[in-house]
Amino acid sequence: MPWAYWLPVVIIPQAKGRLNAELTLRGSSSENLDIKGHASLNKLQLWGGPLGLDRPAVSQIDIQLDGTIIQSTLSLKQLRFQSSLASGSATGSFSNQGQKRLKGTADINLAEIFTQLPHTLKLREDTKLSRGKLVVSADVKSADGVTAFDSTARIDQITGVSKGKKLTWNKPISVKARGERNAQGNSTRQLIAALIFFKCGRPGRSERYAGLRFQRIWQRRSGS
Repeated sequence: MPWAYWLPVVIIPQAKGRLNAELTLRGSSSENLDIKGHASLNKLQLWGGPLGLDRPAVSQIDIQLDGTIIQSTLSLKQLRFQSSLASGSATGSFSNQGQKRLKGTADINLAEIFTQLPHTLKLREDTKLSRGKLVVSADVKSADGVTAFDSTARIDQITGVSKGKKLTWNKPISVKARGERNAQGNSTRQLIAALIFFKCGRPGRSERYAGLRFQRIWQRRSGS
């Protein structure tokens, strides 16, 4: 698939948990088929592979699905998921004529991620995050042999402790990436990043400010 060009090779860790699912289909696949579903994954545990010494666990993940199939085109009206690690939603459409689009957003709880994946993230033992959020969005579409993506990521509301000092991120870190690839393998990619200010200090003492204002545009064109 063309979009696989941007996806890294992923080694999937082992997992166990309990899955409860319900799927309802109404109508005819030749005309109009409504699809509604709900799934709940309880007591999910992950280990091995890229996780190394970490063994993250999620008590519950809820997933809601609402879609239709009309004239061989699957329309994803809404796909929602909710857990202690992240929540998000997605919409999209997939046609057997080669036209596809998937658009989604997710809010990721960085404090929970830091707590569950300290070795994977190579964190110091004295580094703890009490608050933090990563918001990501992506829009991927494919038509006429060309696949394009547009994505953003933003980190803010960071507070924690490192080396006995309070760590606070006052303003967000944001990254935007976009690109496209055609059937011949030609591609263009662009990365725009901005990093602005944080402050740290010991409780009861004057806070020290350190920051970096950074903005860069990176573009790359490649042939087959």
